[in-house]
Amino acid sequence: MSSGKLLINKKSRQQLDLFAKNPVGAIILNGQKGVGLGTIAKEFAREIAKNEVFVLATSLHKNQKTKTINTDDTRKISDLAKSIRKKPLVVIIDEAEKIVENAWQPLLKILEEPAKNLYFILTSHNTAKIPATILSRTQKIEVLPAPVND
Repeated sequence: MSSGKLLINKKSRQQLDLFAKNPVGAIILNGQKGVGLGTIAKEFAREIAKNEVFVLATSLHKNQKTKTINTDDTRKISDLAKSIRKKPLVVIIDEAEKIVENAWQPLLKILEEPAKNLYFILTSHNTAKIPATILSRTQKIEVLPAPVND
């Protein structure tokens, strides 16, 4: 297991290991900046789906000054969800709190009717910015800072 090399808080690791052994439709990794949410998500995604990992990250879109995830981005996930999968695929949505308001609907539809072998790992530093309808369809894992050994 490659994730065994990651320095992760013991309680957080236990929850992540349970997810990797028996994945559910969607989890959200929440934690403070600097705990390595993106790295943790990628390592655990590889454990579940090997190389079948799709990462959706923030980017600058036309006429924007800050990086976001917009409707076109979330529609890419819709296309993935429609395909029939024999092998698991994990979709990572990094910094999910930066999804623009009108882009949540396509994601919600997928989470309400999950496809076989399709799993989601969302990361967020501020779950208060994520709609309750999305949170209610995800298992939340609090990624705590790793202990510092002297």
